[in-house]
Amino acid sequence: MSPSTTIAVWADQAVEAEMHRLFPQAHIVGSTAFNEVRSLIRNRAVGLFATGVNQPDSVRLRRLRSVANEAASHDVIALFVAHTPRDYSRLRDLMTAGTCVGVALGTSEIRPMVTLLRGRASLWASPATAPKRPRASNALAAHPLLSGATSFLHNSDSGRLDAKRVATFYGEPLHKFAAALGVTPSAVSQTPDSRKYQDFLSVFEKVARIVPLLENEASFNTWAHTPSKELKGGTPVEYLWGGPSKARHLADLVEEVLVGQPD
Repeated sequence: MSPSTTIAVWADQAVEAEMHRLFPQAHIVGSTAFNEVRSLIRNRAVGLFATGVNQPDSVRLRRLRSVANEAASHDVIALFVAHTPRDYSRLRDLMTAGTCVGVALGTSEIRPMVTLLRGRASLWASPATAPKRPRASNALAAHPLLSGATSFLHNSDSGRLDAKRVATFYGEPLHKFAAALGVTPSAVSQTPDSRKYQDFLSVFEKVARIVPLLENEASFNTWAHTPSKELKGGTPVEYLWGGPSKARHLADLVEEVLVGQPD
């Protein structure tokens, strides 16, 4: 079995059983030995590490933080499944280890969280590891995966990108867009789909095209505001506001991933 289809589960029968149910084609390695699963991560012998967490003591919390950092350092997806809301709140800091580390509340969240984490892994790993492909910007609009994926960002009457809709989707204040465009907030509010704004807004749309790789539109906000070591500790949103060069770099990364997606 290849590492990409191998899942290691540490000391949690409920999580292991759910992994078997959700991913019947995967090779599931269940182990109660911490050093064994850590070795699998260090050797990149697995594509996904998962464990359940129920009222962890200080020793287990240290181990969880240690394995989260190991997974982030070796580009292995790590999922921690909290069985209570209290444990979930205690584990959320684990996600700062890297973009491919996540925390789910209960086994019902395993599938959407794995989908989200794999989307992040695809976004950041593909440009560095996949063969370089020619740019295909014009073809992306007609790509079957992307067709209509960002239509909600367009004004329903004019068909042009709408600053209000883009601001709402990114969770950013409209006055921030106005300042970047060099106009007053009232001007953007009155004519949010102005032709003058289209070039600026188009970069936000290009980055939003990552939505089909995530579980749903709501997952985008998590991805967009999550720090990434590939962005030198910054978030995608920070890169979008970091100037034309950084914004184009982020859009290019997203494009390279999407061009490589199967039809």
